[in-house]
Amino acid sequence: MPPVLDKNDIYSVDTAGDLSPVVRKFPSLVYVPNSGSNSVDVIDPKTYRIIRRFRVGRQPQHVTPSYDSKTLWVLSDLGDSLTRIDPATGRKGKTIKVKDPYNMYYTPGGKDAIVVAERVHRLDFRDAQTIELVKPVALPCHGGPHGLFRQRPVPDRQL
Repeated sequence: MPPVLDKNDIYSVDTAGDLSPVVRKFPSLVYVPNSGSNSVDVIDPKTYRIIRRFRVGRQPQHVTPSYDSKTLWVLSDLGDSLTRIDPATGRKGKTIKVKDPYNMYYTPGGKDAIVVAERVHRLDFRDAQTIELVKPVALPCHGGPHGLFRQRPVPDRQL
């Protein structure tokens, strides 16, 4: 996280129009996972019209950006899949088999993706580029769909 510029405003470094060069030229689109129809709607926020709809795995829950913001991932937990979206075009890409992806986060530095496999009570650490499984970590309880990192440096891949 960048340093806070205004101690009274935690979002002082996250203002409208202040976009990363990576995403600055991407079209402004809204991606809506439709859990009931196993699809994603792509909406033009200027016209409020659906400009595209595509099928994804069963029960998509979230659309999550990659750590580098160059990919969007549709997480279909009951479909056991991640579907890639190219945010530069808004088009659907490849679908990858991944067990129970309910939510996804990244380790500090972005080396690993952490797929929250809520139904099977696991956190699956995966290589953020290839999505290959690095290490599954069993959760000793039900739940675990959301995560938070502590404010101390943690070396990547020291699981």
